[in-house]
Amino acid sequence: MQGQQTAGNLYGQAAQASNQDSGLWSALGNVAGQAAGAGKLFGFSDVNLKTDIEPQDPDQALAEVAATPVSKWKYDPAKMAERGIPMEQGMGGQQTGPMAQDVNEEMGENAAPGGKKINLVTMNGKLMASVQALDKKVNKLASMIGAGQIQAGAPA
Repeated sequence: MQGQQTAGNLYGQAAQASNQDSGLWSALGNVAGQAAGAGKLFGFSDVNLKTDIEPQDPDQALAEVAATPVSKWKYDPAKMAERGIPMEQGMGGQQTGPMAQDVNEEMGENAAPGGKKINLVTMNGKLMASVQALDKKVNKLASMIGAGQIQAGAPA
């Protein structure tokens, strides 16, 4: 598990180094590493255990992710203690990520039940679909530039 945590943290550092505007990718890498290290990241994903399988619309997922604010913050140990939530390793210090209330508003109850927690399995799916939508957009722009339909550096 420690190896998974390290891998997630390395992903976060690499994503941060790639100069992403919102820091979302570095935050996700760090959260994934911490969750994997704590044994909380894994959900059953075998297709044989699922029903009602429908494709996620990548453009819809991208719109939801783009509309969800991402902030820097720290957990308040006193507030955590009041609610009986232990401060686990990796929860101290500066964090980056969305608020469950915002995720619930943009992505619904399944992504953030009651606006209090974030469903990491659903969030991972939304983020993967978002990356697919961005990939499609980047490839379309690249082919338009290659075909001379738009000039590099010109607004699309």
